[in-house]
Amino acid sequence: MKDVDYHRIEVGGLREKRRGKVVLDGVVEVRVNESKPFKMTMIPKNRVDAAIGRLFFMGLIGSIDDVQSVRETESGVDFEIHSRDLPLSQVDSDLTVHHEVLALCMKRLFESTEVWELTGGVHSAGLFDTSGKLLFCADDIGKGNAIDAVIGKGLQSGVDFTQCILASTGRQIGFMIEKAVRAGVSVVVSRGAPLHSSIVTADKYGVTLVCFAKGKRMNLYTHKERIL
Repeated sequence: MKDVDYHRIEVGGLREKRRGKVVLDGVVEVRVNESKPFKMTMIPKNRVDAAIGRLFFMGLIGSIDDVQSVRETESGVDFEIHSRDLPLSQVDSDLTVHHEVLALCMKRLFESTEVWELTGGVHSAGLFDTSGKLLFCADDIGKGNAIDAVIGKGLQSGVDFTQCILASTGRQIGFMIEKAVRAGVSVVVSRGAPLHSSIVTADKYGVTLVCFAKGKRMNLYTHKERIL
């Protein structure tokens, strides 16, 4: 975060000089096996975790064992990997979760995100176990980046994603559900709204999608049998 000066203007003519925090964003170049890099606009401190998560989502790696070396550079991150071309596959899980655990996950996710409280400029994602314990969390300027970062952290720590819940703050889009599918996460919960593509993708690949999770209420859209 960075401190900046600004002026607060209120209708009626009142102006007041203030100082506050904003999110420090940047462009990170990710290079794989000395190929032309691709760019990610993100919070730079997340760059290694998010880049690993993005390579996993792209199907270029199947596990952290496929990452042979990681080198941070001035402009980004360079990887040497055992490159793969992995398709998405159906999530096969008999996991069940009580709805009160999902409410607890959302509560703990918001409690963990100081950057949101100070700036209002990020999306947040968290990986939880089935008791609602927070395993990893990340804030970023993009919903997808935050999910990439927590998945990247989970890969590096050897987490069993099939026993995890993925929580996020933003609206759900099809490609975000695909990130859960790639990891084998069967339950996704969000405070935001679902877009139609997220419902279609979740239904197709066997993911339980829960949205509008606020306080004691939530809407359950797909694969309802997993939520008790």
